[in-house]
Amino acid sequence: ETIRLCDVQAFRNDLYTPSSCIRPVIYRYIDVIKNSIALMEAIHFELFMPDRPDLRFLGVQLTTVPLGTVEGDYFRVPVVDLLSNPSFAIRLVNKEFPVLWEVKRMEKIVRGLRTQSELAYIVDR
Repeated sequence: ETIRLCDVQAFRNDLYTPSSCIRPVIYRYIDVIKNSIALMEAIHFELFMPDRPDLRFLGVQLTTVPLGTVEGDYFRVPVVDLLSNPSFAIRLVNKEFPVLWEVKRMEKIVRGLRTQSELAYIVDR
């Protein structure tokens, strides 16, 4: 999945409106739950560095996390909104990342499983 700098800029500048001209940014489910909110972490540091620490982590209502989701699953996130009651932050080393945004729409990225016929084996040198 490719994301361009213009996609990141569009997401940072207009969080409330999905746009068909940008690709949705990608977040990773990190299996941390607090106050009935699951967390996702940005996989592209351009989203939150250096001036938007509020975009590093997004909250997801636990009831909207798809069944079978495990830590490390990737999601396209086209639409977010302010959390109705932002009440916590994630502390990493000496920096706090407030959780202010809630995912309103997300699409799980399903990676196909490889079959044995798709693998190549070296049997002789």
